[in-house]
Order: sequence, then structure tokens, then C-alpha cells
Amino acid sequence: MGDRAKFLKRWILNGACPLCLRLLDSDHSVAQIASCNFPGPNPENGFLEEVKARNWSRVVNPFDRLASMDLMSCDVIRCREGLALILWVEVDQGIGGDQYLVYKEEIESADLVVLNAYVELIWEQF
Repeated sequence: MGDRAKFLKRWILNGACPLCLRLLDSDHSVAQIASCNFPGPNPENGFLEEVKARNWSRVVNPFDRLASMDLMSCDVIRCREGLALILWVEVDQGIGGDQYLVYKEEIESADLVVLNAYVELIWEQF
């Protein structure tokens, strides 16, 4: 299990798959779609709306990267039950601030086909 999968498993997903609700194991994998830094823990900064609207061209290149310690990240989780899109926030990453899930949604395989036109998904097993 890579560092990203370990981090998500422990701090964001609390060990459970957001889709099937079972413990995350080797039958589950994650791929990062995109992330952005933003000033302040504000899920209303536009990134979430772009994800919900499937505006992948904006999501994969959402905003100028700021010198902020706050991060929003969009990932996709794959398990036996299907696929889940998640968006999570990490506040004050450099000093060990809070991390939490902001949004989750089940998606279809067809969404991955479209998404792959904008970003190469690199899958990492839990």
C-alpha cells in the first residue's frame, strides 16, 4: 500500500470504503484525479461545483496553485461494488490540521472513460 492510500484509509475514509462500507483491503484501489490549494477551509470555492458538474477540464487544472496550507483533493475509489468519487479537504497540512471528507458520489464506468481523456488515472491498492 502506497503513502496516498495509507493516508486516505486512515485519515479520510476511517478504514471503510465509501461505496460498499466494508473495510478497505486489496480489493479496493484509489486514483487521484486532481487537487488544489486554497485559502481557508472553504468547500464553496468552486472546485466542488466543478467536480459535481463533471467539468473535468477545470477540475484537472482548477486554479492557480496558491501558497496555502489548505488542500482540496478529488479521488476515485474502485471496489467490487463499483466506483465512488470523493472530494476531501485537509486544513493546515504543514502543521497537522484537520482532514475530512466533503463529498462522495457513486459513478459509472463510463465516467472513467470520459475522465481518462483529461487525466491519466494511476491506481494504488489499499
